[in-house]
Amino acid sequence: DQGLDTFAKIHRWVPNVPIVVLGNSADEALALKTVQEGAQDYLVKSHLNPNMLTRVLLYAVERYRLLTELQERTQQFQSSEARLRKIIEKNADGIIIADTSGRVRFVNPAAEVLFGRKAEELLGTYFEFPRVEGETAEVKISRARGETPVAEVRTVETEWEGERAYLASLRDITERKQIDRMKNEFISTVSHEIRTP
Repeated sequence: DQGLDTFAKIHRWVPNVPIVVLGNSADEALALKTVQEGAQDYLVKSHLNPNMLTRVLLYAVERYRLLTELQERTQQFQSSEARLRKIIEKNADGIIIADTSGRVRFVNPAAEVLFGRKAEELLGTYFEFPRVEGETAEVKISRARGETPVAEVRTVETEWEGERAYLASLRDITERKQIDRMKNEFISTVSHEIRTP
């Protein structure tokens, strides 16, 4: 137990150095606790030989290097995901992220406005959208009050929370569609007037 206290002090002083603990007893519980506290290994002095010590130290350094690299990559991934979330949340277009089966995993505020529903209501529901990257499609969205805005959807494959997913970007084109329809009606009316004496 005194060895564990000594290890804890040293580990606090030099947390970035891999440590192998040499103990007097073959106490499995103590060895396990020592490794759980951050030691790379626990060896019994009486069972030690120079070759074993060399091998254990080399393995400890390599395990520590791999662990440090994994922690750095995890932090980078989390930081990258946080930046992506911030960008998506502030995007003027509606953004929906769905898993490969189409189940909604994330909705940004612009999508909430477009659908006329809160994110909590949309999460877990199924969203049908074109899954061909780069292709744009139009979808009609049904709202509770009977409105049916039209959105232009573009989909890209991505990764979300460590799993393959689809990011659907929805741009509200309802106003543009109404203007196009009014323009076509006007042209049709003028054309009819010109042909009719």
